[in-house]
Amino acid sequence: MTEPAHRFEGDYWTRSEWREMPDTARRVRLALGTEPLGVLPHLMPTVALPPAPKPLPPGPHPGTSLLADLADTQPITREALALALQGQDLLGGALWGFQHGEWLRLSAATVGQRPVYQALTVAWDLLELPGGSLTELAAYATHALHAAHTLAERLGIAVTREEPPADAARRAASLVLLKARFARSVELRLLAQGTPFPSRRLWRAAYGLGFGWGHLDLLHWPAAPKRALFTLTSAGKPGYFLPERAAEGESVPGLILSFELPSCPAPLETFDAMALALAHFREQLGGRPVDSAGRELDTERLEAERESVAAAVAQLEAAGIAPGSREALALF
Repeated sequence: MTEPAHRFEGDYWTRSEWREMPDTARRVRLALGTEPLGVLPHLMPTVALPPAPKPLPPGPHPGTSLLADLADTQPITREALALALQGQDLLGGALWGFQHGEWLRLSAATVGQRPVYQALTVAWDLLELPGGSLTELAAYATHALHAAHTLAERLGIAVTREEPPADAARRAASLVLLKARFARSVELRLLAQGTPFPSRRLWRAAYGLGFGWGHLDLLHWPAAPKRALFTLTSAGKPGYFLPERAAEGESVPGLILSFELPSCPAPLETFDAMALALAHFREQLGGRPVDSAGRELDTERLEAERESVAAAVAQLEAAGIAPGSREALALF
């Protein structure tokens, strides 16, 4: 999303989609009110971020795919390829053709878009291989690679490089485990005790720390929408915030500070900033800090939560999938 989307008439629209969208700054002023806002950005740390990773280019990705490379001494014509693809089942694999410095995903409909192809690769997403055990995964990988050999025979060429099915099965099982363990949010919560939090006070406390109202009607820190590190949502329903409701006297039962572990470029620094924000909200609003399971978030548990994040980061990096990297964004 290149521009924030806000809720209007029950749906989300960007300014370019609906040119008559009310001015965001004017709406925010409704929530903040007219009293001077105590700005305290010095309470929050400066988090140095690496450059935002560019998306992975289209094409076969060896990190998350089982690949079979098909090659020939001469370019492969589209006529030969179209004939070979007739009735060919690649068992869920994607066929990619390389020409003029780019990969193009091929099918019966797209094979005619280039006159010749310099290279061909069949790719199977390792996370999509059916089966639970290593034996089942290896068996499917064997059948998939056999389909690639059949296509190569039809073209009169050879499969020049392929991963052993047993190795592919182990990689698939490892990726599935990584995704199951680490595709999660890191959360800190502050629940109101007795009287709910007035939304206007929450907005003012958030803006004092450098939050901004942004994409999907949530409060993000820092305010820059493209590099926000964590998000503030309501613990009630709905979880989003509308300035008009704050101006009307809305209250919420609590707040949730969170970020997605795999996509965060600086998980530990973000956790520390989130903990500081939680302490500030507690000072301004009161309430009881808890973890995502509702357990009291005392100093000991907060440290345990941080250690859990550190351990997850270490395991992801050991697997070659650093949080916030292109590989992590592609996998998660």
